[in-house]
Amino acid sequence: MSKRKIFGIIIAVLGVVMALLPNVIAPVCNVLNKMGMPMRCMYTGHIEVAVGAVIVVIGLVIILSKDSKIAYGAAIPGLFLGTIPWLSAVKLIGMCKSPKMGCLMYNKPAVILVTGLIELIFVIYLILELKNVKNSQA
Repeated sequence: MSKRKIFGIIIAVLGVVMALLPNVIAPVCNVLNKMGMPMRCMYTGHIEVAVGAVIVVIGLVIILSKDSKIAYGAAIPGLFLGTIPWLSAVKLIGMCKSPKMGCLMYNKPAVILVTGLIELIFVIYLILELKNVKNSQA
């Protein structure tokens, strides 16, 4: 098995984990606040699912592509997409204010961990694959 397929599988699995975080692994709040509006962590959870699904697609493109340039080009947006769940959980949208809420205790640390792993894998893949892309241009 080539290193491209191995990295693609790892990326796809991390995308599945990201997509499952808010509903299965580390659930966010599904209740309404006192004003009848959904809590902020629910919106953060929606972002985690959407970005996780896109990362799965990027992993599949890396696995199925026959050309190293296509796989490399698909991985570049993944590097930036991987930061969106972290930004939404930590800076942009945030989580519940109460430190006893499950979203703050479980989901936020899990998002930080998974996004860190996604970024690390994408950076390693892009650095290792750069040599193959340069060789295929010659």
